[in-house]
Amino acid sequence: MSALLLPLRPRGLALPEDLRGLTLHALWVQAITVLGKDVENRRWRHIPRAHVGQLVALHAGATVVEHPLGVDLLQRCARRAGWVVQGDHYTRDGREVRLVPSEVPTRAIVGLVRIARARRDSPSPWAMDGSVHLELADLVVLPTPIPCPGMLGWWRVPPAVRVQIKEVLGG
Repeated sequence: MSALLLPLRPRGLALPEDLRGLTLHALWVQAITVLGKDVENRRWRHIPRAHVGQLVALHAGATVVEHPLGVDLLQRCARRAGWVVQGDHYTRDGREVRLVPSEVPTRAIVGLVRIARARRDSPSPWAMDGSVHLELADLVVLPTPIPCPGMLGWWRVPPAVRVQIKEVLGG
């Protein structure tokens, strides 16, 4: 996968009937959708092979990660991925974006992503030592976040929300 995920807008994307959601702190979801974070790090003992290859809903949780240590970690990872970071400004390859915690969507599905691989030794600059690395591919950013309650771990996206996702994607 390339270093920067490019949002796709596929027509008629085949959503699984049993679409699963994965909740992340909202600022880390922004790192995936805006900065190209291509690995989700989880402190799990076992590698979740059952979800490899599956399309999952990317859910921004209620917590944004405004704590300085969380923001510092995100900025250090972004720098390793080639971003120049100055406060809430991120610049790379002539592209500048802002990640402002108070403006990040929360409690909503913001996109879909395929879990391409799960391992402990990803070469991604976003991979953290000691974590299971869920390598992400085929990112689809929804044009508008869809409000949805989430929960910890893997969870089933409610059927009505799945229908909304499908309608937004033109399917």
